[in-house]
Amino acid sequence: MAVKLGTTDIVFRSGSGTPAKVFKGSTPIQTTPGAPTINQAADILGESTIFNINPPSNDGGSPVTAYKFYVDEVYQATYQLGGISAPAFAGSFVGQELKASAVNAIGEGPLSDGFTIT
Repeated sequence: MAVKLGTTDIVFRSGSGTPAKVFKGSTPIQTTPGAPTINQAADILGESTIFNINPPSNDGGSPVTAYKFYVDEVYQATYQLGGISAPAFAGSFVGQELKASAVNAIGEGPLSDGFTIT
C-alpha cells in the first residue's frame, strides 16, 4: 500500500501487488479522531459520576459521533452524540482515573489524559 498526500497518485495494492484502487490528484485521507480532553469529573453523593468533555482538536476528517469512557483503563460506557442526557454513569468512582476516547466513522481514537474523579 502506498499513501502519499498532496497532488500525487495514491495506490492501494492487493496482496499480489496488483493495483486495487488508484486515486488521481489530491485525495483527503480520513483517520480516527484525536484524543478529547476532560476538564471536570465529580462524584454525586456516591451514586453517579458526571463530567465535562471537550472534543478533540482533530476529528480525523470525519465528524465525531460518540465518546467511550474508561475508569482506571476499564471500559465503562459509550455516549452517542445527540443523546438526550449528559454523559454520566452510575456508581462511585472517587479517586479513580477517568479517560475518554472519541469515535468517528473510521473508528476509535486514542485515550485522553486521565482526570481523577473527586
